[in-house]
Amino acid sequence: MNKVKDIRNGSLYFDTSEGQVTRVLAAVNSGRVLTKRHSDRVSDARIKNLRTASKKEVDTYRKESMVASLKP
Repeated sequence: MNKVKDIRNGSLYFDTSEGQVTRVLAAVNSGRVLTKRHSDRVSDARIKNLRTASKKEVDTYRKESMVASLKP
């Protein structure tokens, strides 16, 4: 991704710098967005490090979400 206008809030992206799927929450500025992964804290990510998550990556993320929601 190169532009904040190409990013959709609520969508899942693969963060190449972190090596994991993350959900975009909102734009911070023209080069960064706020992201969140499961129950982790909100963090920011550079747009240039994001790409659309593949179906396999999304499926894995959803399975991890189900497991995380079952923890007390």
